[in-house]
Amino acid sequence: LIAVSLYQGWFTGIETKYQTFLHYTSLVLTLPVIGYAAVPFFRAAVSGLRVGILHMDLPISIGIVAGFLVSVWGTVRGADHVYFDSVCSLVFFLLVGRWLQRAGLDKITAGTGIWHAFGPASALRLRGNSADAPADEVFIGTLREDDLVRIPGGARVPADGILLFGEGSINRAVLSGESRPIPVRQGDELHAGAVNLGADLVMRVVAPYRQSRLGRLARQVEDAQAEKSTLVRASDTMSTYFVAVLLTVAIATLIYWIRAEGVTVAVEHTLALLVVACPCALGLAAPIAMSVALGKAAKAGIVVKNGETLEQLARIKRAFVDKTGTLTEGVPRVVRSYWEKDAPAESSSLIIGLEAGSTHPYAGALRRHLAWDERQPLPTIEDRNEIPGCGVVGENGSSRVRIGSPRWLSGEGVHFSAEAQAELAVIRAEALSPIGFALSARLVALFGVGDALRENSDWFVRELRSLDIDTTMLSGDDRAVVEARASQLGIDCQANVAPEAKAQAVAEANPSIMIGDGVNDALAMRQATVGVAVAGGAELSLLASDVYVSEGPLESVVAVLRGARSTLSTIKRNFALSLFYNVSAGGLAAFGYITPLVAAILMPLSSATVIVSSLAFLRGSFQRQHEKLTESRWR
Repeated sequence: LIAVSLYQGWFTGIETKYQTFLHYTSLVLTLPVIGYAAVPFFRAAVSGLRVGILHMDLPISIGIVAGFLVSVWGTVRGADHVYFDSVCSLVFFLLVGRWLQRAGLDKITAGTGIWHAFGPASALRLRGNSADAPADEVFIGTLREDDLVRIPGGARVPADGILLFGEGSINRAVLSGESRPIPVRQGDELHAGAVNLGADLVMRVVAPYRQSRLGRLARQVEDAQAEKSTLVRASDTMSTYFVAVLLTVAIATLIYWIRAEGVTVAVEHTLALLVVACPCALGLAAPIAMSVALGKAAKAGIVVKNGETLEQLARIKRAFVDKTGTLTEGVPRVVRSYWEKDAPAESSSLIIGLEAGSTHPYAGALRRHLAWDERQPLPTIEDRNEIPGCGVVGENGSSRVRIGSPRWLSGEGVHFSAEAQAELAVIRAEALSPIGFALSARLVALFGVGDALRENSDWFVRELRSLDIDTTMLSGDDRAVVEARASQLGIDCQANVAPEAKAQAVAEANPSIMIGDGVNDALAMRQATVGVAVAGGAELSLLASDVYVSEGPLESVVAVLRGARSTLSTIKRNFALSLFYNVSAGGLAAFGYITPLVAAILMPLSSATVIVSSLAFLRGSFQRQHEKLTESRWR
């Protein structure tokens, strides 16, 4: 309002005393803007200088301070022109732009981790202490210890707790990798992320949200995602150099316009340049695209540890894939079985005892084949040890019991009779996976396990070829079985590969991606450029791998590979848009075509352009192509 009066005075005339009064009034009103509203810009600029970094808020801060000091000097000297209104408007529009930008970023970055992928957003909190008490739907972050929560059938458990009312079964594959229904009754522990498969349950919260096992895992992923990737660090470096160039150009602009038009015009043009060419959009080019990509991946049930992983995935040219449970269905069945004539009567119970608790698909096949009644007691197995890629060993009394691959059993000194060797040859000829059971040093039983390829395995291999990625099947399974499956898919293979040999093969082929079980293939995943776990529980898988998928393994792997490439392309596009904006807008400001007020409006628009670019070009990325999920899900 005061500025309007001063501007009108230029045309209609204004007495000096009124002009001076309005100038000093403007000065007083601008002091809170400089001393409070603009402080965030000053603080960021000073913090950057303290660590030797030219922060992107530095040119903005210089512009604000320069405009204010020139106006103060003009007020004291009785000059006709001051810029208090421009300074206040500048800060106002910058803060509005920052607020809108922050709101957009918060919305984009929310839910990029494992909780968003596998944890519920709300819970039904009971108002009373009985199972039939009315419930309110609340945000899970508001749950507290000792709250009573109702878990409807089909819903996920929202926190760690103790079951108080009801009984049924749950699926806790998210944490443990065990997909079998687990019976639960009053007093049993429930963990966040598990799915209630039966009637409604009521539990008492023991560890809410962030303190739950899933919550702690989510924080670990969030901390990893907060680490800056190579492209994000490059974005920061470019912004720093751009600020140095901008300050140099600003000095040159100031000197030129002082000589050409005087101090007033020079300050106005320089102020516009410092504001409009601030490299905020340049600094957002990489991190905003990474945040959008991580969020969309989480919504698709794909947890990516950090942005660095996305960068590496975009450059992968070699893929190693485990066979069992990855390229195959992972729900095998026993097709052939052979028992020695004098096999001990307790052999079946010893096999079940050895395989109890194992999440390997072949363990489930044996349990189903032997049709063991789980209500019957199992024999005591001491010193049980599961050896990835080999089998399971333990002690039963004075006898050493083993179950696993014949190759491993032979290496352990187990004797195969002539009949057993003949049966083993038949199993291999039928491209079945042989599993042997040995008591002490004697083979007692042989099983031929069949595991069919997934329906979309051919599609998966074709998709990798279209991405110019060579695929090799790595398996500890028998050579005849592995070669038969690889021949069906038309890919290379390596059979009878121990975990250490897998890791060596992967390390020698880097940059590469290893796709498999987060437990059995952990060593190979650590050696690969990127490890992708498509089976097992999230807790163990995320310790070994960089990417974890909960379902649709082959579709998700293709989705994350294509999504990573889209992310890299989007980042490059964002860099190009940002540089074009900064150079063109800065040039217009330096030549006097943009005023400080217009510059303050244009500057946040550049950041908005980068956000829109990231959302538009990554829309539909990480979508599972096999499921053809609707577009609304990605919003």
